[in-house]
Amino acid sequence: MQGIEYIGLTHGTMAPIVAQPEMIPELQLAVDRSVHTHPASTRSDHRYQCLFIGIETGSVRLFKEFMKGKGYPFRPEQWPDVLLKGMEILNRNNWFPFCT
Repeated sequence: MQGIEYIGLTHGTMAPIVAQPEMIPELQLAVDRSVHTHPASTRSDHRYQCLFIGIETGSVRLFKEFMKGKGYPFRPEQWPDVLLKGMEILNRNNWFPFCT
């Protein structure tokens, strides 16, 4: 990507990350072009990428009532596990999201 020095991201969601974890290493370019560094990054240059992830709730009951489509293809009952698995996948690939 000639001429592009940095890439900044905004928002994402966990369900696609858990449904297709193999896509995160394919997005390595976003980490390569990040302005962020942190000692917890496993890269030699300590770069990491971030994005905002809306957790919204850890309550399965509230998730079922207000956001059941957010976790597709997973069931609302799986949402807490999807969040934990998604963070694991992201962190392992030097993505450190801000969760709200």
